[in-house]
Amino acid sequence: MRSRGPRPDPGQSRGGQSMLEYTVLVATVTTALALLSNYVLSAFNEHAGQIEDELSGGTEEEK
Repeated sequence: MRSRGPRPDPGQSRGGQSMLEYTVLVATVTTALALLSNYVLSAFNEHAGQIEDELSGGTEEEK
């Protein structure tokens, strides 16, 4: 009986990527989004603090 080529790896999906590669990709994207959102929120909070200081008439050190 002739073989029709190598048997597919059971860990591979239709796209050819293994489940581990997919998991690493999802973890990397999730971490990148978390870091980006953390940066954006910290910049927003700093900007909001500056606006609050301007509206209240200066920072605590200036009073």
